[in-house]
Amino acid sequence: LYESEQKRRQIAESLRETLSLLNANHPLPAILSFIVEQVAAFTGAAACIYRLDAEQNCAELLASAGLPDKLRIDIPDLRLRAIQSALEGQPSFVADIQMSLAKSENQDPVPAANPWREAFVQHFNGFITVPLIIQHSIFGILALYYQEARAKFSDDEINLSMVAGEQAALAIENARLRQQVKQAAI
Repeated sequence: LYESEQKRRQIAESLRETLSLLNANHPLPAILSFIVEQVAAFTGAAACIYRLDAEQNCAELLASAGLPDKLRIDIPDLRLRAIQSALEGQPSFVADIQMSLAKSENQDPVPAANPWREAFVQHFNGFITVPLIIQHSIFGILALYYQEARAKFSDDEINLSMVAGEQAALAIENARLRQQVKQAAI
């Protein structure tokens, strides 16, 4: 019980710090880095923010914490199921990637030989992705990558991911609005 309460306090403090940062005039990359570092610290997962680029058919990595070097790259294919869920405005979570891959090997539109996917499954065994929605449009995703497989994710883990995604979307929208104000002033 004490551990649970401590974790809730840490999360609340992190949310306060993030809100303070959002209200300051920091550059977007610094804010996104702060958000993923905070999320990684209290989830124990690697955390990443990607911008979805349909024109280039990739997810551009904007910020990451805890990600191995060979995965600090853009995701080269938007057909991954987690990204497809985000494009539909839905979170996606897989607690045990190996089990999921075994069940759906013939249904996945992304080839198993995809280099990013191969590197990912070497390092991680579970993930949660949530869409970053800005002005009713999907901007990108917040992804949490877990090294350990598990039976399922708790409601708290999923809800925490959703809150972090909302913060990231708010940070991106604030940065856009500041840019528009600067341009209008010129």
